[in-house]
Amino acid sequence: MNITLFGYQGCGKTYFGKKLAERLSLNFVDTDRLVESLFETATGHAHSIRDIFQMVGEAAFRALEKDAVQSLQNLTHSVIAVGGGIVLIQDNVHALQELGATVFLDVEKEVLKNRMLQNGAPAFIDPTNPEVSFNRMYEFRRSIYDNIPAHRVRIDSEKKDEDVLGVLEEIYKGQKNGKQ
Repeated sequence: MNITLFGYQGCGKTYFGKKLAERLSLNFVDTDRLVESLFETATGHAHSIRDIFQMVGEAAFRALEKDAVQSLQNLTHSVIAVGGGIVLIQDNVHALQELGATVFLDVEKEVLKNRMLQNGAPAFIDPTNPEVSFNRMYEFRRSIYDNIPAHRVRIDSEKKDEDVLGVLEEIYKGQKNGKQ
């Protein structure tokens, strides 16, 4: 049994994924690292996710993400943090759901915007108009994220990390014991 965390960049997938994996003595897998590894294997050159996206374009990048998801098919006892765009492809969603529980880490829009734009806009945000580009991306992905059958964990300033981890742990244990 696995638990997959998805959501926007900056929502805490890697942070909470690592903490949850440690707490439950599970493996931690970050699909961004898998994509970087696949790209390095294919080209012989190491690059960041941002650079890969800019170099190959969205279509080829999504294909790399799909390959990363396919590489997980025999994975067990793991917490998986997936890139925010992986779930834009329905086949990826189905493959991840076959692995175990899927969880949408839902963070307030303004918090995400501040986190995303704080250290330079991600590759999929237009640097000439980051506010408009962010809003467009947010609304597009929101319509997809909201329609994925998954547990939803709201991450807000009122919740302490321990509270979030407790909810994620209960979801994992519920799935492991056959509860929805």
